[in-house]
Amino acid sequence: MTWPEFCSLLSGIMPDTPLGMVVAIRAERNPKVIMNFTPEQKRIRNEWIRRRAQKLKEDPEKYKEFWANFQAWAKAAFKKGGAHGDNSR
Repeated sequence: MTWPEFCSLLSGIMPDTPLGMVVAIRAERNPKVIMNFTPEQKRIRNEWIRRRAQKLKEDPEKYKEFWANFQAWAKAAFKKGGAHGDNSR
């Protein structure tokens, strides 16, 4: 099985399976949903974030690329009058 085929199959896993639940927890981006996670869900998500961060630190180029992308996102998201950061309130 090729990697793209595996990823395609993995993305179709239903959330009512144990693996599907873990994938859904790791992929969640909505802060309101994350705030209501159980302690176990938070543990799963935090372990995943720490593992990804550690891998980034091991590869200086990927680390720099990650932060450059994050900074670009933050500038776009929070610029005055932007879609996500209207500072006129």
